[in-house]
Amino acid sequence: MRNKELYQATFSQVRPSSDIRWEDLMAKKRKRRRRRPLLLAAAVVGVLAALTCAAVAVNFMGLGDLLLPGRQSGQSSPGGQEERVLSLSGYMDTPESQALAEWETFRSDYDPTGSILAAVGNTLDEDLLPYTCYTVYTDEMAHALEDIAQAHGLTLHERRVSLDEYPELWDSCGDFWDGGQRLGGYLYEDGGFAFDGEARLPGGGTLSFQFRRSVKGTLNEATLFLRDLSQFREWVHPTPEGAAVTLALGPDRALVLADLEDCFVTLTVLEGSAGGLTQADLEAFADNFRFSTLSPVTAPELPAPTPVLSPAPSPTAKTAREAYAAVLRDLLYRNLLPDGAVADGFLEDISLNQFSVFDVDADGSEELILLYTTAYSASMQGSLLSFDPRHTGSGNPVSIRLLEFPSFTFYDNAALRVSASHNQSWGEMWPYTLYRWTGQAYEAVALVWSDDRAVMEDAGLGENYPAQADTSGSGTVYYVRPAGEQEEPRPMDVTEYRAWWDGVMGPAQALDLPYQSLTEENIAAMERGG
Repeated sequence: MRNKELYQATFSQVRPSSDIRWEDLMAKKRKRRRRRPLLLAAAVVGVLAALTCAAVAVNFMGLGDLLLPGRQSGQSSPGGQEERVLSLSGYMDTPESQALAEWETFRSDYDPTGSILAAVGNTLDEDLLPYTCYTVYTDEMAHALEDIAQAHGLTLHERRVSLDEYPELWDSCGDFWDGGQRLGGYLYEDGGFAFDGEARLPGGGTLSFQFRRSVKGTLNEATLFLRDLSQFREWVHPTPEGAAVTLALGPDRALVLADLEDCFVTLTVLEGSAGGLTQADLEAFADNFRFSTLSPVTAPELPAPTPVLSPAPSPTAKTAREAYAAVLRDLLYRNLLPDGAVADGFLEDISLNQFSVFDVDADGSEELILLYTTAYSASMQGSLLSFDPRHTGSGNPVSIRLLEFPSFTFYDNAALRVSASHNQSWGEMWPYTLYRWTGQAYEAVALVWSDDRAVMEDAGLGENYPAQADTSGSGTVYYVRPAGEQEEPRPMDVTEYRAWWDGVMGPAQALDLPYQSLTEENIAAMERGG
């Protein structure tokens, strides 16, 4: 069961650089969201200065032209605004974008509840190893992917390697940038690559961004979710080397687009006008890159692939802890996640991942909680697994109860609160989904977020704060959207929100689970009952 679509407001690949403590992560993001002045300088006056002084209509080879064909309407975000699905492979009239739209539609219709994925369990079919660059976990999905690629005359990715593990391969990406720091990335066999970075600007300050070069002729599974494209200002900007790139500046994101001869380049800036980013700042950022060196693309010579170990056979474990140990060792030694996917990790120290064995639903049996965090945030995974005590030795005794973003808070009434991967609201409280245990499955109760008057005033949106709902004058209003509903919920005063929480949760208290690092020593101790 997956509910990331309820709140994940943007596709992000920001990689953690140290041991993860969620309270530190949230505090860091809050600090960044409020009163974070950008010490940036106005930079470039180009040939198209007159054009850039005014907004250019959407669809002038800009964001509107990146909407996936047939997917122009999106889903609701935590703030109630509709998200739009954009292609990072090219404009909507290209075979790359059309094929991606068909593949995304197939995926969303094929397993909407995640039940097929849950049934696959902790296994990896060796026949599906050629599709590890895509979200494929059944033969039907593999056949559909092949058919879509063939229909549009596209090839499929065969390999992807970490640029952290093979830093010498950066040279094959081209001499395109020397203005900041790379924070990890990966390279495909066709010369496509992606990485996270921080760029320095001439007047001081830095911008965090995500870079992607998608090679034309290949089906790339890469999308971006954005809210309300009408809020983006778009214009064409000539870089110092003469490349004409499209720039788009929105409230909390900005983009640089370059449609080159044999590749499509996108840079997603993780900041926007609400945080102080200006037109001149974005132009100065774009001028850091030498787009002419990114095309034509030369396919790299990748190192010989490391043999992939087959998954361990279904354990003949007689106890839950023996079975859980097999699951944990699959990740530790075989790089396999509980759902059978190959772990897309980029941190060298896999022990930074954590696990706990605990009876979280008070049914007398222990569950396994695995927090996989040594990856880009889009690939992070929190797994809640259970053991079937009736297991007789055939099949897999471990089943997946929930796959979510790895930010779990369990309660002594068997409820579970899962914080969102991103905070796209105007509130300091991190958006979360509340689940309850029915005895058979975890069911989503509601998606919850908030608006803070101070945060909205800092962003110049104070007049949009629903003060009439803030009857207690706390400076915060709350939104509760019950699972399955799509309508925008009304804002609640803090007293009403607390009454809702008490009505659902009662006197429930958060559990303090004993998490351990993912090491052989800790797995062996857990297996022995320690």
